[in-house]
Amino acid sequence: MVGFYARRDLKRPLEGEITVRMDFYMPIPRSWPEGKRTAAEGGLIRPSSRPDIDNLVKAVLDGMNGIAFKDDGQIVSLTANEWYGEPTRTEVTVTENDNEAQHRSDEDK
Repeated sequence: MVGFYARRDLKRPLEGEITVRMDFYMPIPRSWPEGKRTAAEGGLIRPSSRPDIDNLVKAVLDGMNGIAFKDDGQIVSLTANEWYGEPTRTEVTVTENDNEAQHRSDEDK
């Protein structure tokens, strides 16, 4: 599934340094009382059980490797979050860093 959306949304694999952000929205347990469900929907309670976030990240990166970017070694920044939310989904943002702007910024220091 990840590869399908990456192919659909990108014309070519990104080639430079990249930043990746992932937000995983997990189902709220139906057995939870209304107050706890509301807190989960508001981000006050976050998932902390299986699946482990590192396994989710690895699955997404493996699915995008060679499609969204040439190699996962290009990733210089990675942020991942687990939330409760409906509908359950995974949102991924891949941004190619502007190396020239970063280089100029470093020279100013």
